[in-house]
Amino acid sequence: MEARKFLEDNVKVNKRCFRGLFPDLKTRYKLSREAVSKSEMMKRLCEEEASFDINVSLPAPPLGIDSTTSKDFVLFQTTELAMQEVMAALRDNSTNFVGIHGMGGVGKTTLVKEIARKCKEEKLFDNVAMAVVSQTVVVESIQNQIAEFLGLKLDQTSQTIRANRLCDRLKNENKILVILDDVWANIDLATIGIPLEEDHKGCKVVITTRRRQVCTVMGRSIQGTRIVSLDVLTKQESWDLFKLQVGDIIESPTVRIVAEKLAKECGGLPIALVTVGKAMRDKDIEEWKTAALDLEKSRPTNIEDMDKNVFKCIKFSYDYLGDDEAKACFLLCCLFPEDYDIEIERLVRYGVGLNTFKGVDTIQEARRRAHSIINNLKASSLLVASEEKGCIKMHDIVRDVAKTIAVDKYFVKDGEVKEWPKQLVMDEYNGIGISLMRNEIQKYPDALQCPNLKIFLTHHYNVDQVIPEEVFKGMKRLRVLDQYHHSYSGKRSLGPSVSDLTNLQTLILEGRGITYMPIQGISALGELKLLQVVSFTNCEFEEPLNALRKLKNLKLLNLEDCFNCSSLFDYTRIVDEDCNFPQLEELHVTETISCSVAELIKCHPRLSVLNFCIDDISRIPENFVFPHLDSFSIYVDPPWSVDFLGYYFEKTLQLNGRYRQLDMTWPNRIATLLPGVTILDLIGQQRQSRCLEKIESFLLR
Repeated sequence: MEARKFLEDNVKVNKRCFRGLFPDLKTRYKLSREAVSKSEMMKRLCEEEASFDINVSLPAPPLGIDSTTSKDFVLFQTTELAMQEVMAALRDNSTNFVGIHGMGGVGKTTLVKEIARKCKEEKLFDNVAMAVVSQTVVVESIQNQIAEFLGLKLDQTSQTIRANRLCDRLKNENKILVILDDVWANIDLATIGIPLEEDHKGCKVVITTRRRQVCTVMGRSIQGTRIVSLDVLTKQESWDLFKLQVGDIIESPTVRIVAEKLAKECGGLPIALVTVGKAMRDKDIEEWKTAALDLEKSRPTNIEDMDKNVFKCIKFSYDYLGDDEAKACFLLCCLFPEDYDIEIERLVRYGVGLNTFKGVDTIQEARRRAHSIINNLKASSLLVASEEKGCIKMHDIVRDVAKTIAVDKYFVKDGEVKEWPKQLVMDEYNGIGISLMRNEIQKYPDALQCPNLKIFLTHHYNVDQVIPEEVFKGMKRLRVLDQYHHSYSGKRSLGPSVSDLTNLQTLILEGRGITYMPIQGISALGELKLLQVVSFTNCEFEEPLNALRKLKNLKLLNLEDCFNCSSLFDYTRIVDEDCNFPQLEELHVTETISCSVAELIKCHPRLSVLNFCIDDISRIPENFVFPHLDSFSIYVDPPWSVDFLGYYFEKTLQLNGRYRQLDMTWPNRIATLLPGVTILDLIGQQRQSRCLEKIESFLLR
């Protein structure tokens, strides 16, 4: 009141005397004396204020969460489910920390802003503060952002003092929500000044991140943690969001057909749907067709703002990986077609051939490394889970970005490819990878000049190509060759062109269709001395596989669903032990082998992964001591086709008792295996109970 009166009286200074000719000196003198007195009083009050850590005058009210909420927020069911889960956690008194994770551009920031608004609307918290963290963590910036929401000014330079002041201010709020957006790594909340749990039970923290492992690590030290996943939109939700951005033009019949295709290419990713939709507003039909073609051909940066909004958003996740092995595995995934179930085992075998995994000594070590990397990529929202066992998938937009990153390394073309790409014929190709999957190419060129090529993938559908003898001569550095043939009615010849690939480390040949794919010229493989991985699937060999015995560096041999290969396991005629896969670590064969299991293991002492089928339990000697195996699948007279995919870390034993293949001695034959079995399959219901009784009594000894 005194200050107000003083300011009101101050207008008297302008009064003048002697009809306005001179200033009123008396009044000015009186006011100046009062000003000195008030100034001294203010100085004394300021000195007292320093000891109480309060402000004499409060700043203007801080910017509220409401002002930062997106006006374009649309609550779809997918988003609503995530929001309901977060809100339920915030209402739960036992929950202190909520981690929201999802791929870049899925709408995490927009979601938490809406959650903040809703929390204030429902008065769940007395106050809500929010800070953007980003990849480079600057503690002072985070502190300042939170302080601004609280009306607190942090002038101190010491990070610890600032954290203490912020912590004290947060404790003044009975119930407060702190949102940390765009978190990339573990953050020590105490360093920032955020109290939790016993320090302040009324304080809750919500973070958003692309990396699930961040939620796990930060939540590990906090009781009452909830992790929520934000998924991409459904097909219908994607279309509804896309229509909102485009406007009325989308109702045009000619535009709608192309628009539906464009929306589908966005793969339910909100940032892509919004960016593409706004870019296409008021465009004519020809521009629509061009945009659809650009997305189909993985040229997203040709569309307005796609580079700035979408490409860079996802590339941030790739750049943050840091690990070269993870980056290499990620880019290998873009070699597969859109929406493809990518076999992790294929990536393992590619990685072995390309020497992707450093410091590993065995195939199983490489496999474990690959699975760890895949889990990291999934947790980083760069890959997604597949419904198929042993597989993963890559989001369409993420794949487009990966292809753009690897444009100088890989040539990728898939689907409706009926002729050999001109880009690979006219000039010398200097990239390191070529992928032509789901193609219907009738004829290979007579020769290819690819001096730097390391990986070559071709998946042919419904065509019987004759591969020219000279085609591989220009691929001297090739390390991985994967050729898949669907409905191949001819005979696949390996020689003599394959013998030119003297640096080849991984060879994969697979036939799929009604019958086995006939293989000729197997002797050519004997010249490829560096081969570590040889994999045939659904093939029929027209000549003995003895040439494979020359491969002294072979570590993995896969013969799944193959016919006429059992002679390879006739050890009675072998004289030279060096001609018997001295480095073999893994054997996968589904054709029933006629040799004794004892002979098999004796001839391959390095075996650590063994998947095979035998026709009778007597192939395993009584009281046989199995060596330590990291993984195995043993099938005794399997009644149906066997699939090893996805079981490389299991220990499976299947016993068929329907036709008396199991005599009374069988428990003694597998005694050393039983304790480690993770999957036990008993066929023949009449004997199942008896088998279980024997197994139980044996294990209880």
